[in-house]
Amino acid sequence: MTRSCNRWTALFLVVFFGVLLANLPLAKFMERERPAGWIQVLYGVAFGGFLLGNLPLMMWFSKRQQRRFGLQCPSCGKPLVGVTGQVAVATGACGQCGERIIQ
Repeated sequence: MTRSCNRWTALFLVVFFGVLLANLPLAKFMERERPAGWIQVLYGVAFGGFLLGNLPLMMWFSKRQQRRFGLQCPSCGKPLVGVTGQVAVATGACGQCGERIIQ
């Protein structure tokens, strides 16, 4: 899972910072030319939406990876990563609900 996540994270970072760098000329244009107010608002909403829209995208991707690699408790659906995963390996039970998951 870590290898797969590292590949996708690297791709995400390249695209994210690529969009930010590509935005610099547009931001300078907006500051220099001062277009109509509605265009400035539209630009601000679009850019803010891009920045804030990445948070749900990252959370969705994380949950998708956990499901893909079977790192979720079958009874409560909580992720079995980090400390919870270590508890599950050591005890054979989910660290959240206590349900037996490893026979």
